[in-house]
Amino acid sequence: MQIGNSFNDSSSAPAHSIAGISMMGIATLTAVFSVIVVITLSSLRGMAISENESHAKNLLSAIANSLNSEVFAATPRSLEEVTQTDDSLKSNLTDGEFLTEDGRLFLRHGYLFEWRDAAAGGAFVLVAWPFDLGQTGQTAYALTREGKLVANLNQDGSWGGLDHRPSKSWPGF
Repeated sequence: MQIGNSFNDSSSAPAHSIAGISMMGIATLTAVFSVIVVITLSSLRGMAISENESHAKNLLSAIANSLNSEVFAATPRSLEEVTQTDDSLKSNLTDGEFLTEDGRLFLRHGYLFEWRDAAAGGAFVLVAWPFDLGQTGQTAYALTREGKLVANLNQDGSWGGLDHRPSKSWPGF
């Protein structure tokens, strides 16, 4: 009678294996890893968009507070004038850049901010929209002459980038 050890029997091992893992095991691990990477990247992108939108709303709120304060004797002509006059806003703008010489267009955290002349009859004095729609944000925001912050989900993708700025007045506001 012969007693054999099936663990030492080389004929029972799969024909194709790497370090004791079968090719099917490697394929399964690769598939699981790929799914984890896709889900993680998608979640990170969603978090980045949410963060950019939050930064845009916070900056607009800070500007609204500034405009409602007694800092300004007259209505400012540009966002740059607002930030130069009110020291509390300077720290909010250190990580952005003005894109025009007149200080009306500003880029920060994936959002464009445009100062509008309230005297020209528009409802908004400041609008913010995603620089790269879907990548840096989705929602567009505006600050009214009365200091109210309004949002437009921009679901139709009308506003995104330098070539697609929000209109002078948004339907429904």
